[in-house]
Formats: sequence, C-alpha cells, structure tokens
Amino acid sequence: EITKRALQNRAVDRALTPPSLPQGTGDSSLKSPGDAIGDLDTALQMVALAKQHSGVLGITEAKAWLREHGEVGTKAASLLGRLTGQRNNEAHPLLRRFLPLLGC
Repeated sequence: EITKRALQNRAVDRALTPPSLPQGTGDSSLKSPGDAIGDLDTALQMVALAKQHSGVLGITEAKAWLREHGEVGTKAASLLGRLTGQRNNEAHPLLRRFLPLLGC
C-alpha cells in the first residue's frame, strides 16, 4: 500500500530531478519537443497524488504545497518553477527567439 508520506517523497524526488531542465539558453539545450511538457504534467500529477488532491493541480498551488514541506520542498518548488519555464520554452519557441531581440 502506498502511504501519503511515500507519495510526498516521490513528488519531491520527481520535482528535484526533472530530466528536461535547461542546461543553457540555446536551442541545443532542449531535449526533443514535448519532453518538458510531459515532465511538468507528471510532476504536477505526483504532487497532486501526494497532496491527495483530485483533479488538476495548478503550478502555483503545487509550488506552495511543496514549500510547506521544509528545505527540500522549497528546492523542489524552485525546480518545478524551472521546469515550468522549460515547458513554456518548448510550447512557445517563437517567443524564445523574440524576447532576446528586445533585450530580455
């Protein structure tokens, strides 16, 4: 039987080690399209399970819940935020090219 604590540990572990975090800023740092999108969905599902939340869990709510679980949870929330950024880069590649032109 999977306990709430085991699910919490899995959610934190998953958020701490997402495979699609960016290593740089160029296109070569990205894995194949869709990796971060799927990884973010998986991480949010893991946090929802650990939180015993039914339905879709938003990023803000997931990060807030993780932060309630000490230093490791705070690190996990930070990495979840980075994964969100990576997901946005994959979902909106033209914006990633446009923003540097504006000095962003």
